[in-house]
Amino acid sequence: MKRCREVWRKIRTFHRNESGALSLETVLILGAVAVPLLVFVLRFGWPRVRLMFEDRLDGVHDEADRIREGVG
Repeated sequence: MKRCREVWRKIRTFHRNESGALSLETVLILGAVAVPLLVFVLRFGWPRVRLMFEDRLDGVHDEADRIREGVG
């Protein structure tokens, strides 16, 4: 019985402890802002970023081919 009371006392102490609550609230607010922003960027911005990356990569490949042809 004493052990049971001790367990319940620890549970109550843990439940009443509010340390870290501010950090948790901050993380939840940041997540509430960051997730929609990330979805928006991936939905509308990613195709544009991908096209720019592919264009630059094609330019690098073309330049590498040009250099190889000039050296070879």
